[in-house]
Amino acid sequence: MKKLIYSLAVFLPLSLFASGPISLNGQFMFKEVTAAVARDTELVPSMNTKRFNELVADHYDCYLRGDFFYCQKFLHGVFMPEDLKNDMNMLWAGRFFEFIASSKAPSITNESEDLMEWDIFDYARFEGFPASEYHYYLLRGGPEVHKIVINFGSGQKWMVIENENRISMSVQRTVRSSNLKSRIFDLEVYFIRSSN
Repeated sequence: MKKLIYSLAVFLPLSLFASGPISLNGQFMFKEVTAAVARDTELVPSMNTKRFNELVADHYDCYLRGDFFYCQKFLHGVFMPEDLKNDMNMLWAGRFFEFIASSKAPSITNESEDLMEWDIFDYARFEGFPASEYHYYLLRGGPEVHKIVINFGSGQKWMVIENENRISMSVQRTVRSSNLKSRIFDLEVYFIRSSN
């Protein structure tokens, strides 16, 4: 019995941090774009109480911003318009991320029950912009979520690592129907590791 208790005492703390970063290597080519969330937004002049009340009755959340109310409602089951999908496919076609593994081991920068972080010293490249390292996050407490942030000369890129062959990046696109009304699409852009 003592051996069992001792084994559990040693094994449980070790198993708590058993998961590590998913290794990325090779080129990840653009594959597809999908709509994750959509929301309608409308700016309402603060004096227009009639329109404000209509939107609140239609379950919009409204916040006062200066002389306007900013009202928004999240939509469910809304598909991405074909013209937006075509524009996104044209914009991302041929784009890729490249990762080249280095011999340097990842360095842990945070270690807790719900979050682990590493500095990864692999080479990464996107559209000619290189980076010699990136930061890796492993979020736990529910289903594990693996994320990285890379600081390129063109700006920061946040990505979700689904597995060693598939990564995704969130982008936002706005479709305006008037100066005051818009539909905002939160999109996921997926990249698949090339077999070459």
